[in-house]
Amino acid sequence: MLVIGGLVGLAGSVALLAWIVIVLREPADKAPFVPRVATANLAATDMFGAIEIGASGVKGTVWRISPARARALLSEKAVTDNDRYTAFKRAMVEHYDDVDASLQDAANAPLVVKTVGDFVRRMQAAHIPSAGIFIVASSGAAHFAALPAVRAAILETTGIKTDVVSPARECDFTFDWIVPRRRVYEALVIDVGSGNTKACYAERDFFSDEYHSFELLPYGTETFASLVAAQRKPGESFAQASARIRDRLVPLLRKAAADNPGLAERRSVYLAGGASWEVSTLRHPDAVAQDWVALDVPADPAAVRAAADAGQPYALDLSGIKDATTGAAILKELKRAGKVFTADQLLAGMDILLAIEQEFGFSRRHAVVLFARPARDAWMSRYLMTKLAQRG
Repeated sequence: MLVIGGLVGLAGSVALLAWIVIVLREPADKAPFVPRVATANLAATDMFGAIEIGASGVKGTVWRISPARARALLSEKAVTDNDRYTAFKRAMVEHYDDVDASLQDAANAPLVVKTVGDFVRRMQAAHIPSAGIFIVASSGAAHFAALPAVRAAILETTGIKTDVVSPARECDFTFDWIVPRRRVYEALVIDVGSGNTKACYAERDFFSDEYHSFELLPYGTETFASLVAAQRKPGESFAQASARIRDRLVPLLRKAAADNPGLAERRSVYLAGGASWEVSTLRHPDAVAQDWVALDVPADPAAVRAAADAGQPYALDLSGIKDATTGAAILKELKRAGKVFTADQLLAGMDILLAIEQEFGFSRRHAVVLFARPARDAWMSRYLMTKLAQRG
């Protein structure tokens, strides 16, 4: 039975790949797409492109930074000074509009491949050679069965290989990017992504730092929302189902704590990911311009739960915000959030954070919990720096 199942799965992947390539193939009266040969001098241009296939869609960014500068930002001095985020933010040239196309639905596979191909062409039009374009899939996207066929189709249509990062590597990158040296041994990073939730912390070893990086939960904002939607009982609202199914996360969290004793001992907790960003916006809207926001997870997000019950996005009372510039920034952030999350997904992400808080009791232990806005593109930025630093 296992052999038969494996053959069926392989056949499905092959069929999906063939379908993607056929859909994307140029019409007969057009010249086929040929990836631009890497003839430009990378040292002269210092322009690079990064394309991320995430659990919720595709992102593309263009950077101007030299390999030597990337190596400097990876140095011990940069870690101690904690100036990496500011320096790398200045290096961003352009961020393409995110394309919402989750591979959780295999029907989105052709759109993902087409979007990546479009981003590659735009980068090449900016005179970035193929050797200067990096394509990588997140650990959340790696959960989806369609990814292998998508990677093969991207290689077929662009000539560029797609990397895949593990949950541990992704969290390592985020930790190294946002945690200052003075906080390394007291910090815990929890990244609630769209597809999964990662955690990592460091311990002092006799010879070097030892990192513990792992998948804390196989669910993220979107995948947990999908689980809840699939397992709702007749007559049960999404909010009621989410609160009930949230209890199933407890054994997973306890196993992670048993395998990683330092998880529940850290006093500085850095929250990353879409759910954390949204909680920060809703709980502290006046802090939308701050990179680090002291955060409290509500014991029961009643207003969000009520909004989800009504099928409406959560609405904030902004009557207390007197500064017009701050008010405009909040509205812009909320509008952006409405494009990223449905009301149900927002509630699902909050329930993940609530389960983590109830199990580990960070607020009871008086831990400092921070939303780290620099973490939004942290692992991808750190990934790109590592790749550039390897250049001669």
